[in-house]
Amino acid sequence: MSYNSESRLSEYILDELYKRYTDSRLEAGFPDREIICKEYFGFLHTVHSDWKIRSFDNQQSLLSKNVEIKESIRHLRMYTQCFLNMDYSIDDINLPATEDRLFPFLTMDLPTFTRWDGSIVREFPCLDDSLNACSNTVSADEENQYRSFWGNIKNSMNGKGLVISIANIGVDETKRLLKTLRLLGNQLPIQLVHKGDLHYILMAELVAVARNDLIIEIDGKLQSIGYPQDIWFVNTEPCLKPEALKLFKRYSNKWLAAMFNSFEEMILLDTDTVLFVDPIHMFETPEYSESGTHFFRDRPIAEFVKKSDVTLYRQLLPSLKERSLLGIPSTSKYTLQNPFFKSQRKHMMESGLVVINRKQYLDGLLISTFLQLWEETSSPFHGDKELFWLGQAISGKGRYKFNKNVAGAIGILRKDEKEGTEYICSTQIAHFNDEYKLLWINGGLKNCKLPAWNYDFKKKKSIRKKYNSVENVKKHYQLPVVFDGAIIPPDYSNKSYHKTTEEKLKNGFLRDVNLGCAGYTWCAYNSLDSPEGKVLRFDETESQKINNIIEVWNSK
Repeated sequence: MSYNSESRLSEYILDELYKRYTDSRLEAGFPDREIICKEYFGFLHTVHSDWKIRSFDNQQSLLSKNVEIKESIRHLRMYTQCFLNMDYSIDDINLPATEDRLFPFLTMDLPTFTRWDGSIVREFPCLDDSLNACSNTVSADEENQYRSFWGNIKNSMNGKGLVISIANIGVDETKRLLKTLRLLGNQLPIQLVHKGDLHYILMAELVAVARNDLIIEIDGKLQSIGYPQDIWFVNTEPCLKPEALKLFKRYSNKWLAAMFNSFEEMILLDTDTVLFVDPIHMFETPEYSESGTHFFRDRPIAEFVKKSDVTLYRQLLPSLKERSLLGIPSTSKYTLQNPFFKSQRKHMMESGLVVINRKQYLDGLLISTFLQLWEETSSPFHGDKELFWLGQAISGKGRYKFNKNVAGAIGILRKDEKEGTEYICSTQIAHFNDEYKLLWINGGLKNCKLPAWNYDFKKKKSIRKKYNSVENVKKHYQLPVVFDGAIIPPDYSNKSYHKTTEEKLKNGFLRDVNLGCAGYTWCAYNSLDSPEGKVLRFDETESQKINNIIEVWNSK
């Protein structure tokens, strides 16, 4: 086989290596994997000196896009296998040049860490209390051409903490989150990650909420809330080339937070996420203890991706030759039998809270970032959600774990005797552990977190009839939510059929656009005659705790 410009370069190289080493494997033993790494990247630079990663624009034809994405993912996977998981320092491979090709949007500089007290650290801060935990921390000035940039970052990670992607527009919700974390007694450090788009005045306001005396009316009494938070601001602007800033917007910013915080063990939070347990509990769940991950399941709604999208993602999984040459495990049944690959389900994961050991799973986080930046691999999904687990599967890490229960609805329990259902309608999405304890919700703690009152009043007759004026709609949307229970519908996610509306009304989720909040209101149903889901009614103790968090989150 000879290489030409129409061939797939990675296939050509793997074929050559596979033929070279598998024929004699039984007699001579398999070559050291360091040799495979050396020869793969040696071939890459020799055979096609102008090789590069697939760009993030939309100029190519559809065929060339998919081919280039597959090529790029393979180069990335070989890089992570060789220089993250095995940590080789191959002195005759020009790693800086290789990394410049693989990560063209990065400067290979570290972010700047600024603590709440104004102290600035230009290396990964040591936030781990254990002895000698930070002996490998690399500074921004340290250069080693024989060791990878991401290998240095991996070795510098330390401690446990909370990570929040933030910009100017997310400050109000972040303040509310900080207040609830204080109420819960959080003692984990918090890193607020931005790309130079967080104003210093707003930083000062966040520090005040996190550190100053906090007196809030709870249950009719003024109470002082302790637990000042150890917050850090992480500026990733030095990490990005100026022309790359435009790549990271909206959901994409979360990948900067996932890549460039300093924690070994991370809880990644959206600004509108609300916890109902001390965050340290998230590192103690069976899922995390077993796998180093805890991913949470989305609403089990019957929306599907195209078969071609599933096919593309299946083609991105590690090939037989890669697995043979580098010892990558076969893709697990846990991955291949999940609702996305088995039934083309669009919504598997809800990423308002992600728990992950970054040192174990950094390679998948890097691959996930590229999947977000390429339109072909991000457009089938809503935001960043599915890319967390797909990035891990594509990297060769199949040990990730999902929460047992699907997401539910939390709010006021109601009955429709005529339809024979019990239901809850709300804009929040709720997550429970195996014992049905409420862990967290996404969507904030107002009736509607969006400023959608003018839109809904104009577009929806049902809203005009119920509220009479825009002012009344706005007042309702901004009121604190009220909870007395929750419904977790049955898990139909591995069913390939599309449920009818009647079936959803018996057991399942159904969006009700007539209830407002720009169409973000969902109703969870459970049949009274043949219940398949789980209905939860909060006892007095649980209700009091929930109501306290609601009051603190909504306090001025």
